Amino acid sequence: MLDGLDEAVTGLSAGDSATFTSELVGGALEGETADIEVTVTEVSERELPDLDDDFAQLVSEFDTYEEMREDLVKSLDQMARLDQAATARDKILEAAIAEVEIDLPVKLLEEQLEARKDQIRAQLSQIGMSLAEYLEDADFQEAETEDEFWDNIAKTNVDAFKSQMVLDRVAEDANFEVSQEDFTAMLYRKASERGTSPEQEAQHMIEHDHMSEWVGEIRRQKALESIVAAATVEAESGDVVDVANLLPDGTYASADDEEANLDEEANLEDEEAAEETE
Repeated sequence: MLDGLDEAVTGLSAGDSATFTSELVGGALEGETADIEVTVTEVSERELPDLDDDFAQLVSEFDTYEEMREDLVKSLDQMARLDQAATARDKILEAAIAEVEIDLPVKLLEEQLEARKDQIRAQLSQIGMSLAEYLEDADFQEAETEDEFWDNIAKTNVDAFKSQMVLDRVAEDANFEVSQEDFTAMLYRKASERGTSPEQEAQHMIEHDHMSEWVGEIRRQKALESIVAAATVEAESGDVVDVANLLPDGTYASADDEEANLDEEANLEDEEAAEETE
């Protein structure tokens, strides 16, 4: 809200008014100082329930408050790990791209950039907003002018293209294969992101001929995972962040899981060798 509002209304009753001076944080006069009048229409107090076992049984599957609290702490830890891992992956990919000299196809990049610009203009047109109005209302946007905004879009386009080229090369050199399990996992992930079903996503893929595109996406993800596994990531505290062994649910793969995976890979190699011999 506005600086000074809390102090102005403190102690007032319903129907009381107060005037205070503050700096406007939006609109055409953003940044200017104004005299503001506020009227209290209602005074209410939120009554929170006691944090006890009855509350835990009401809002969760746990019988005790301590069990519920431990589960909440565990969930928050897992979410924090996933956020940290996502940031680490971005930083690792940025560092990898910075080390590679790539001759970029200028014409193709220009075509991609124009397509992206047309897409953005169409989206703004659908909601009846100009780019200038969007930049004024979107607090999360770093760009203050239209030129800065399009420059950022152009840089993002180049970075995305470089990332794709690097990951495609890593996937090619490592000869990553896409299994049925990989494809099924992608269908479930896309369905979760879009609020659809895996069957609907599969039908969408067939109708729009996305098979090769999605296979490339899976191979690039495998390439990124291999780069991340080879990197050492340190937090600001100096602690090493174990990104490679982090599972999609925010937990870490146990030593038993890793050993089982190694055994499974060894068994697959033995089976392939036996088939070749036959």
